[in-house]
Amino acid sequence: MRVTRFFGERDLGELLDRLFSFKGDADAIRRAGRAMVEANTHLPLDSADNLADVVKPGAMLAVPPVPGAEPRGTALPVADAAGETALERVKEAAPAFAARLAARNDRSREILRDAQGRLDDPALRAATAGDERLRELVSTLEERSQQRLEALGALQHIRDDVLGHVEETLAALMELAARRSP
Repeated sequence: MRVTRFFGERDLGELLDRLFSFKGDADAIRRAGRAMVEANTHLPLDSADNLADVVKPGAMLAVPPVPGAEPRGTALPVADAAGETALERVKEAAPAFAARLAARNDRSREILRDAQGRLDDPALRAATAGDERLRELVSTLEERSQQRLEALGALQHIRDDVLGHVEETLAALMELAARRSP
């Protein structure tokens, strides 16, 4: 089984011309028409009206195999069509995913800066002034929070780089998929 989208053909004959090569076999044309109508009962493909008026552009069409009719490149095997749909969904989801990652990074940075601010609080400094062990603990916390802030910055650069590569790869894959579709 192959699948395609409806592109606004006026009638079933025009749709069949796009999807199949018949080599003059009138019986194959009738079989293909019947098979298309039966495989797509969700759509009024046998309507006497202009199909473009009764079928929504972009509607998915099942394209069954028909003896005596060669499929044309405008219908893809189900696995290829599913891959294109998956690519489209990933491309649509990528900006939201990137925004969520950035928000988490920003929130982590906020928490660490807040912690640094609390560690710099003069009241905390005064309270720990007489206790060497507490001063060392505060110093260790300051160092670790600074290290984590630096790591967050590095992770942000890595994330931006990876997302850039993902966007480029998705664009290239979408271009390849578009070349295979009409």
